[in-house]
Amino acid sequence: MRIWGLHIIDIFILLSYLFGMLIIGKIWTKKVKNTSDYFLADRKTGRLLQFFLGFGSKTDASGAVMVSSEVYRQGVGGVWWAFQMVFVTPFFWFFYVWGRRVRLTTNADLYVDRLQSRFLAATYAVILLFIVFVTCGFGFLVSYKTMSALLPKPPAQYTTVESQQVKDFHEYQDLKRLYDTGKLPQLKCARFEVLQNMEKRGQLRSYVSYLRPLPFYIVYGGVIFAIIMGGLGAAAVSDAIQSILVMVFSFIILPFGLVKLGGFSGLHQKVADNMFNMFNHFDTSEYTWYSVAAIVFLSLLSFGGGSVTVAGAAKDENAARIGSVSGAFAKRFVTIGWVLCGLVAVGLYGGQIADPDAVWGTLTVKLLCPGAIGLMLAGILAAQISAADVLVITQSALFVKNIYTPLLPNRSEKHYVFAGRVFIIVLLVSGIFMALFFNKFGIISILKDVLSAMTFLGTSAYLVYLWRRLTVPAVFSSWLICLIIIGIAPRLLPEFKSIRCSESFLLKTEEITIESRTVEGSNDNEISHKKVIPSNVIFFDAVARCKPNDPNSKLEGIGRFNIEQYILYHLGVPVKSFSKAGLLTSRMIFDAVFPLSLMIFISYCTKPPHKTIVDRFYAKMKTPVSSNPEEDAREIEKSFVNPTRFDHLKLFPKSNWEFCKWTKSDTIGFLLCWGGVAFVLVLLWAILNVGK
Repeated sequence: MRIWGLHIIDIFILLSYLFGMLIIGKIWTKKVKNTSDYFLADRKTGRLLQFFLGFGSKTDASGAVMVSSEVYRQGVGGVWWAFQMVFVTPFFWFFYVWGRRVRLTTNADLYVDRLQSRFLAATYAVILLFIVFVTCGFGFLVSYKTMSALLPKPPAQYTTVESQQVKDFHEYQDLKRLYDTGKLPQLKCARFEVLQNMEKRGQLRSYVSYLRPLPFYIVYGGVIFAIIMGGLGAAAVSDAIQSILVMVFSFIILPFGLVKLGGFSGLHQKVADNMFNMFNHFDTSEYTWYSVAAIVFLSLLSFGGGSVTVAGAAKDENAARIGSVSGAFAKRFVTIGWVLCGLVAVGLYGGQIADPDAVWGTLTVKLLCPGAIGLMLAGILAAQISAADVLVITQSALFVKNIYTPLLPNRSEKHYVFAGRVFIIVLLVSGIFMALFFNKFGIISILKDVLSAMTFLGTSAYLVYLWRRLTVPAVFSSWLICLIIIGIAPRLLPEFKSIRCSESFLLKTEEITIESRTVEGSNDNEISHKKVIPSNVIFFDAVARCKPNDPNSKLEGIGRFNIEQYILYHLGVPVKSFSKAGLLTSRMIFDAVFPLSLMIFISYCTKPPHKTIVDRFYAKMKTPVSSNPEEDAREIEKSFVNPTRFDHLKLFPKSNWEFCKWTKSDTIGFLLCWGGVAFVLVLLWAILNVGK
């Protein structure tokens, strides 16, 4: 028996998972007595639960979808949007100690504790909550795209419009293969341009799904809310169970796909060698060594020292750092499974999937049997919910502590817990609206926006932790400027027709044809191969005709307006000659360097903060956390009485920089983390060469 294409066994497995999560949420809801219980699990999570929080919060279905999508489009080099965090992971060894030592509830509290500015804390909360609305919508969208591909309609049930969209897609794929090899007949060029314009606007489809966005979003959001009723403790326990399902969903496709391909040797026979390169061709891909380095640098800044809320839930700093680092490395290993799934998709269905974001769902439907599909459905939801539950609880804490409580002080603990739960409903509903709006954008495009927007907030957090000279005016003014330039303008400007249709904004790089020669056959015949590298749009994600079916209609920009490239172009930087990777690199470097430079410059132009306040903050930061609350309070008091107690630890004693000398555990842990990075990279390289 099947319902919407799903076997009854799959439906049973899925419903069992959902019921289990609801039970966990219900049990933990009864344990919540105050805001410390709700937002920080009463600061009692040990290494194991910190591991599950770390793994769960960093491992969501968007990672699998994104990696398999980019590998399908560009080869293994596409993994770097997710895998670049492997180079950031060793720094978690320090980040989560900072997050625990500040002994606060939210990242916004940093600006009250360090700069004595509730205004900055509220501003931070408002900006971050806006970004989180986007992030939440992004999570909803990824889950829907993946799940919708698992519930495809049979062609016999297509409407006339749906049938034509699928037919046009297959025609476009045939013509694109001819175009890429320089063999497209002149008579077909006009038709190819029409279909290409339709593809850029998302008007072509490789499949049609039973699933509709809004009903899915409502059910999905309801399950998240039911879990989060129990607070961070419920999230940690549910993540422990969901982590097992995440492991299953990350690897269950591989044996089925490899068997169908004939093992790893069959994979190499079906997939071109260049698709296995960890760094792709400079002219054809966004992912080269220098673009990956730029992404890593931007990610390091955007992380901003990590989440104070998650780190603050740990019973001590060792639980925070060991649990979080091990959880992060666990994600790096499952990422390898996602890469292989992307390659399997290329080998089996290369050129047959219109929306690369649907690769994971397509593999599931075409390869898995009943029961296995149910596990995949549960695993996808587990991955997404385990990331979403931590996200919404930390943002609820941010709202209650830094916006709601200052407006309505001196209320009961139950009142604030209730306010946090109400805000979670608001956040989830906003996420649904954002997801409906984002449906016209690609996943990677949204991810770039979020990463860029988080950078100026992350940069200020680093300076709070490490630089005494940081000032309130510098932080606020840089946030405002960066929010407009990096956050709002790139998506707002394309809404104006005068912007998106202006010829001066539609500049492209030159189209390039690469010709290579290979020797084939027993007679050593030399054969010429052509590869056409399309021109790259500089200031937009893409350019297409206003009317796709009219080759004479005006061109217009589609997607994000890349204001970074526009500024660099007018500063004399030759962006017009950049490759695809060069354009990405220039954008990432701008988004990383601009906020940092702005904050430091304005700080030097404004009055420095009061020395007493700064001394107390850094004295606390240097005081190790004890798992015994009474003992920890005594040690903090000693540091407040003598703020110079740990000054001998400063690496640069007479400067404003608060870098400290490493302890033995700092050094050993950091080096072991880099050993873990090397192991993960060597493992990926070795697996990619199996059967070659």
